[in-house]
Amino acid sequence: MQRDSTQVDLVGYPDHEKAVPRPSGEIAAQNGVKALDAAYKLLTRTEFAIIYVGIFLVIFVYSLDTNTYGTLLPFITSSFQQHSGLSLLMAVSGVVNSVCKMPLAKLADVFGRAETFAFAVLCYIVGLIIMCAVDTFGEFAAATVLYTIGTSGVYTLLQIVIADTSSLANRGFFSSLIDLPFILNIWIGPPIARHFLEKQVDGKSQWRWAFGMVIILLFCCAQPIFIGLKWLERKASRNGLVVKKKNEYLTWSFWKNLVLDVDLLGLLLFGGSLFLIIFPTNWYRNYPKEWKDGRIIAMLVMGGVGFVIFFLQQRLLSRVPIFPARFLKDRTVIGGLLTGCLIFVSYYIYSSFLTSYIYVSRDLTVDQSQWVFNSWNVGSVLSSILIGLAMKRTRSYKLWALIGLAINIIGSGVMINVKGPENPLAEMISAQTVIGIGQGITTCATQVGVQAAVAHQDLGTMTAVYLTVTSVGYSIGASIAGAIWKELLHDQLVEALPELPEANITALVGDHTKVRIWLDGDQLSRARHAYTYTSKTLNIISCCLLVPIFGTIGMMRNITLTDDVTTKEAEEAAITEGSVGTSADYGR
Repeated sequence: MQRDSTQVDLVGYPDHEKAVPRPSGEIAAQNGVKALDAAYKLLTRTEFAIIYVGIFLVIFVYSLDTNTYGTLLPFITSSFQQHSGLSLLMAVSGVVNSVCKMPLAKLADVFGRAETFAFAVLCYIVGLIIMCAVDTFGEFAAATVLYTIGTSGVYTLLQIVIADTSSLANRGFFSSLIDLPFILNIWIGPPIARHFLEKQVDGKSQWRWAFGMVIILLFCCAQPIFIGLKWLERKASRNGLVVKKKNEYLTWSFWKNLVLDVDLLGLLLFGGSLFLIIFPTNWYRNYPKEWKDGRIIAMLVMGGVGFVIFFLQQRLLSRVPIFPARFLKDRTVIGGLLTGCLIFVSYYIYSSFLTSYIYVSRDLTVDQSQWVFNSWNVGSVLSSILIGLAMKRTRSYKLWALIGLAINIIGSGVMINVKGPENPLAEMISAQTVIGIGQGITTCATQVGVQAAVAHQDLGTMTAVYLTVTSVGYSIGASIAGAIWKELLHDQLVEALPELPEANITALVGDHTKVRIWLDGDQLSRARHAYTYTSKTLNIISCCLLVPIFGTIGMMRNITLTDDVTTKEAEEAAITEGSVGTSADYGR
């Protein structure tokens, strides 16, 4: 990488010695960015290999956990007699994802990538430990919050490190390449989950031991990347490229400025308002008067008012908005964020209950049902890797995003027609794979596009903003799916099985495993058609939501992907604005 050799003081860090060379007027870098910027200049092939081996090891465990957890989750919720609560867990995870990515990215900028990565791993492990110890659905949902902070933090930090250490032309390839372990673990995770589900002690399945396995593996596999990042930071320090004030983290002004720059108030308003809207959408049936219940109405009203206050706070009070105004002035960023959000809304509407539907409608085992679902992962991961190479060759992303969207719509349309139990399973697997291919292409291309539109100092923030918006889409999609599934499935089962009492219908909605245990013959066939109708309805809504994405991708500029970390135009625009969304006066 070519860098200006002009030597100047670090803006905003008056007590630091001169460090990374920067041209006059350039924006101030925070410690984490500064350390990686400096260390990147000294990065050897061996050190690069160690860091990426560490990334692969962590992603291997993460993907193993994702596949194991994803297989177990419908059965865990059913074990608590709360199968419809599956969408609530997913929605809560989406809310936490949307709230925690920004502060974690900011902490990585201030304290360093290695330190923030270690914090994320700690949350991940503690969350799993709590999950192993709980006995009720409410306790499990609470543990999901800490667990999600950990998983979200780990994945976000890895994406930021990749963005730090790769050029624009290579970024799509490297960002997608680390997902390769997902292809291996889609075959390993479900059998592991099935083993722990079927293993009985005192009549109870031992699914908690699956989480214990992940705890041990994660702790061991996280060491190489943590040590590698710390080694690079110390190497940069020894070479005089980065000098930190040893006691700057002990000052009151440092923590005050950090809270303001993370925009803690804005995050609480955003997360709280989103939760107040999403929770009643998923949980209204647990209240006596359902939608007419005063508590449901109060939460929805408070959520709406909370969003109004949030937007006013961002516009008038926030020193560092969660969504910086300079981002919202760029049509490439706006288009990319809308694309990412809508893609995830669409995906989670149709996929939230897909494994439950497959298990009920087909005579498949737990792991076989998950394998059918995971055909999406195969298509998504392979297509994103190949499209990363294609973007490197063509130096363009926009056309690929449009092609991916078209493929996604075709796959979704086919899925609607082949979902019934009367259709061959191979047709559903093929459609699921095509959907994965389309989404893998579009999301990879779109993420590279929004990253190309910002300066390096904003790269971590932009990555976090993009992942935050996709998490909001995740929450919205899961909430819509949960509301429709619980209401429509109940009505369809009542219509299909009029001879069953209401208590039995409620039990079938609450525990999907009971459908295959309690029913057989004609009753089972009618129940399966009720599940098929409900699932197809979700598919139709999901497919319709994909069409407007042509417009959001059309908003994005077709930026040429260079061999630099960011484009020259983005760096110059940031210098002209003179702001990176931080006060940069920690330690004063």
